[in-house]
Amino acid sequence: MTDIGGIGFPHLRNLAMRQFVNWGALSAALTALLFAHSFGCTDGNWGMSGRRLPPEPTPTPERPPDLIVRGTIGEKVVLSGAGPLRVRGFGLVIGLPDQGTTECPAALRDYLIERLTKDYELDAVADGKDGFSSTKLVDSPDTAAVEVNAFIPAGAPRGSRFDVYVQAAGGTQTRSLEGGLLLPCELKIVDLSYTGDRLIAGRTVGRAGGPVFTNPYVSEDRAAAVDPRNGFVIGGGFSLENRNMRLAMTDPSYADTRRIEFRINERFGQSPKTAEAMGQGHVEVRTPPGYADDPMRFIRLVSHVHMDNQPAFHDERLRALAELAEDPAPPYEELALAWEAIGRVGINRIQPLYRHANPETSFAAAQAGLRLADFEALGVMGQIVRDAAHPRRLEAVNELGRTHLRQAVGFLVPLLDSADADLRIAAYEGLLKHRHPAVRTRKIASVLDPNMVSFSLDMVATSGKPMIYIRRTGEPRIAVFGARAACQMPLFYSHPDGWVTLNALESTGEISMFRRTRRTNQLSDELLVPPRISDLIVSMADLPIKNDAGRIRGIGLGYSRVVFVLHALSREGIISAPVIVERSGLEERFEQELPPERPEGDLPTVSDTGLE
Repeated sequence: MTDIGGIGFPHLRNLAMRQFVNWGALSAALTALLFAHSFGCTDGNWGMSGRRLPPEPTPTPERPPDLIVRGTIGEKVVLSGAGPLRVRGFGLVIGLPDQGTTECPAALRDYLIERLTKDYELDAVADGKDGFSSTKLVDSPDTAAVEVNAFIPAGAPRGSRFDVYVQAAGGTQTRSLEGGLLLPCELKIVDLSYTGDRLIAGRTVGRAGGPVFTNPYVSEDRAAAVDPRNGFVIGGGFSLENRNMRLAMTDPSYADTRRIEFRINERFGQSPKTAEAMGQGHVEVRTPPGYADDPMRFIRLVSHVHMDNQPAFHDERLRALAELAEDPAPPYEELALAWEAIGRVGINRIQPLYRHANPETSFAAAQAGLRLADFEALGVMGQIVRDAAHPRRLEAVNELGRTHLRQAVGFLVPLLDSADADLRIAAYEGLLKHRHPAVRTRKIASVLDPNMVSFSLDMVATSGKPMIYIRRTGEPRIAVFGARAACQMPLFYSHPDGWVTLNALESTGEISMFRRTRRTNQLSDELLVPPRISDLIVSMADLPIKNDAGRIRGIGLGYSRVVFVLHALSREGIISAPVIVERSGLEERFEQELPPERPEGDLPTVSDTGLE
């Protein structure tokens, strides 16, 4: 081997490849070394300035391309449009006696009257309801104009539900949105190039509407007071079109985009197409129905699909993945996705790893097997949820809740009695998806629109300690663990604003319930309620109308107020069940990403929103 300055040519080539040096630069480096050598620096350790050069680092072997990525779709593409899409609209919240306002910026008032006339007034005239007036509704002191913002998740298919954030219009005298109802309104992608005189422009991609939920108390991790002028419509957004994701080619090629289209459709469905090649630059991907709850997991799975679908290739890759699983710390999550992407043809090669000594490897293999509907993986996942020391126990419960194998419920039901609240909630969510009889649901109608659901009440059968779980995202739900859990008697509770008063002097018997109305400041009819938590919730929220026996059904509290009262009753020991509220982070997200309230008279413009 020829050495120049003590460095061999092959070593220089390896060094250049490791540092991404092109061969032109390498040639220049060799010329410089030859030049130095001709001046008598024969030991190779001295430069032209006479300074000793640092020793050459020991070469490290080149790592082969990542086994997980090699040969996959993810090796050829990057994901485009993976962030949530911000949309905006304006609407009207009704049902706010003494809390709304007659004030409304002129441009916003004109917009709302135009929209409401189009959506409601013509229908009202057709139905013979001549007294309806969009103008009177907007100008009523019992309504409030609001700005509506939302994020549509990447990959969300048409019909997807999402949470919506509402804010009272800036500069108005609206006091609170609590208990109100957002009338259906449009959500648009804001066109930043629009310069016309309309209030909002852009393509309508969604609609929003429903009961407004205002956070009724400050959580322990937030020091700031809750602003009742802001609220959420939980699951109130509705997508009008597919929000497809785009796989952009790193090296554009018609042949490769067609191959990627073929492989994705072959693996996930061709009727309708899951993927469609759009020229040589990218592939459009639609989320299949089976993955509608988690589009991002689907697109990650797509990136692990191999371009080659030949049996011999899969056999070789499964063998290599099994070897990788024996590493001290393999990439477990990526391994599970790689196995799942290969499909059911690989189950026989995954099964031996279900009972691997490493609990992480065992879980990754069983996770892939369960997602591929392998019944043997179901039993392994069931063993994991029984193992209190397993590091992936809670994730295993979530996997059992997601699987389509109905036998999974046998492992979930016992967890409803667990002392671990997170396990109980995960098991409940899973049984709810499986529609298991351990969870009985009652829909509570909205007082302002009986055709709408205010929230769902789930009675969870359990012999464990009573518990109440409050859902704050996706869908408004209250789950009562221990359907017959009782209140502590005797009891007395009265909300400061007169929302509800509860009184029971006897240690046995019924609870007397009534409320003071905002508009008339009069007391409602007395309602006698059995001393069970579930009956108490139903009576607080049910419609204030009389049943066939002539007795009032409920006092018509909204979701926010019911949650507030339950939290207060639990804090004061009137009910022995702790109230656990879903940790959502929605307030923080919207407060950070949306602009502060605008000053009075400043109309909301496209540029104010920061939407892009």
